[in-house]
Amino acid sequence: MNKKHKASNEDLSLLNLERIFKSDEFHQDWQNMPVWSEDHEGYYQLESGDSGYELVFYDLASERKKTIADSSMFVSEGDSKPLVFNKQGIALEAWCIKPPDFSPNKKYPLVLTVYGMPAAQAVLDVWWGAPNLWYFLLSQMGYIVMSIDNRGTPVLKGKAWRRIIYKKDGILPADDQARALRNILEQRLYIDPERVGVYGWSGGGCLSLHMIFRYPELYKVAMAGAGPSHPKFNHLIVVEKYLGRPQDDPEVYEKTAPLTYAENLKGKLLIVHGLDDESVVFENTEALVEKLVTLGKQFTLMVYPNAGHFLHAIPPTSYHLHALYLDFLKQHLPVT
Repeated sequence: MNKKHKASNEDLSLLNLERIFKSDEFHQDWQNMPVWSEDHEGYYQLESGDSGYELVFYDLASERKKTIADSSMFVSEGDSKPLVFNKQGIALEAWCIKPPDFSPNKKYPLVLTVYGMPAAQAVLDVWWGAPNLWYFLLSQMGYIVMSIDNRGTPVLKGKAWRRIIYKKDGILPADDQARALRNILEQRLYIDPERVGVYGWSGGGCLSLHMIFRYPELYKVAMAGAGPSHPKFNHLIVVEKYLGRPQDDPEVYEKTAPLTYAENLKGKLLIVHGLDDESVVFENTEALVEKLVTLGKQFTLMVYPNAGHFLHAIPPTSYHLHALYLDFLKQHLPVT
């Protein structure tokens, strides 16, 4: 796992930023995103120490912190052995969070959180803020939560790793994720292969669609948020970096579009989008809904009016969305 750069006092002065806490005790890694309390009188953060992880609350007025939960409440695992999934020995890195009362003799549902696109990686030794709390909540409800970085993500593994995704965006990530999942199911018999779900946002929403459309035998549930359904709807300045120009190779645009594989849907699909999405325009969801209706496929749709691309991270839509996720998982991927 890769460590991110930690900002020093010189970095802060150059950026003209004010350091809230005067003590080094409160100087956190810039990637450790805080989760603010509702009254904005403090924030929650995960810290690592000699005894493991602690969830702490920082009070702004007193500049004091209080431990809310220690590592005894969390059973997390960073895989020491990468996932080898083919004869060439290509390895994918992953993280895994298990329920606190985990037993290898039980069967657990698996929830995969994915992004998988060239813009970012998911398997990092950082505190992402609210998403981490969400992962721990799922684990305490009895789900195993995992994330895998497929080829093409910005992992420091060289030029070939990064460039292999060219003209295969969406296709290659889904293939890698599926091969890795098969490897996981063979190695970890405590995961129920009949209860595997996936969810993601933006590029992760696109990948979630690819995974449930192209590998219906593996994924029983997908929750796709703000996912591009076809490259033609997206900003060409972004798309052409990975697919080339549409006039030069239109078949690539069709091949990498989730819409092309919608007829294979067998599992339970939740589609989420904001009407005012400025990044992945709503036309993507309109086309996907029209295609699924034409095919006679059943699905669930949630549309948020006046909401942009980052509705999943901004209250109150973020609260509503994650409650929706929980209800969908309880109904279609239950913990037994």
